[in-house]
Amino acid sequence: MERIIKFMFDSIGSYLSIRKIANTLTSMGHKITPNTVERYINALLDSLIIYDVSRFDING
Repeated sequence: MERIIKFMFDSIGSYLSIRKIANTLTSMGHKITPNTVERYINALLDSLIIYDVSRFDING
C-alpha cells in the first residue's frame, strides 16, 4: 500500500487511473493487479487518508 500512496502523491495534478497505477508499479518490478490497487485505494478513501476530488479545469 505504501508504494501506491507514494505513487499517487508523486502524481498530484496528473490524471490517474487504477490500471495506470498498477501498470506503472508492475513495470517498476512490483507485481500488483488492478483489483488489488482498487481495494487499497478504496481502503484509503474509507479511512479518510485520501479524498476523491473531481477534475476541475480552469481556462485563462
